[in-house]
Amino acid sequence: HAANATYMDEHLLDKDERQEVLQRLPAFLKEDFFQSHFPPEFSVSPLCFIVGGPGSRSTLHADHLSWTGWNLLLSGTKLWRFYRRSTANDELFAAQRVPQWGLDVHPEGLAANWTSDADLFYYREDAPAPGLLPCALRPRPPSSPAAAAAWAAAAGAAGMAEPSLPPPDVEVVQRPGEMIVFPGDWWHQTYHYTTSVAVCAQYCNQRNLSKVLRHILEWCGAPASSL
Repeated sequence: HAANATYMDEHLLDKDERQEVLQRLPAFLKEDFFQSHFPPEFSVSPLCFIVGGPGSRSTLHADHLSWTGWNLLLSGTKLWRFYRRSTANDELFAAQRVPQWGLDVHPEGLAANWTSDADLFYYREDAPAPGLLPCALRPRPPSSPAAAAAWAAAAGAAGMAEPSLPPPDVEVVQRPGEMIVFPGDWWHQTYHYTTSVAVCAQYCNQRNLSKVLRHILEWCGAPASSL
């Protein structure tokens, strides 16, 4: 838990191997404007390969471009926690914006994610947790004094001795063969209970195109009211 490792690679699989995975996707995931309509210089990787060791976890973040993400677990067991993005939650997590896309065009990029140094899985208690989970996991506040004070106030109001958070909007345990499809612009973090292998990606289609374009326009300071 304290010493863990995660490996992520968007280029490990060659073109034929990627196609072998992508052609097996449900029909609604196959329409992807990132691959069919976006210029090559603004490409978005079609697939990422992930291996997580026991106790490893992602950062707490919300994705740039506000796409829809998907994750297919091939082996292992993984816990997901999701919080809706809102002004209150952005303040609670002391959100920082980090440019992630279009940096070759502008130093501030054309899109940016939301990231936090809070950790939803920092404290681990190796006793069975509710729902037959292998352990209980508790969060650590962000380093921001204002956010840490907000956590402490929320805990005090709830009669708790330690800084804490409201329950996540969604919490789900993912098992082998299961796919999770989720709104990328929600706050999310994953925890690997065991060594886990997964493939993941994101898509833009008719359903979420306006959200993706609105993200780009708003980050670039352009009016997005017509979308």
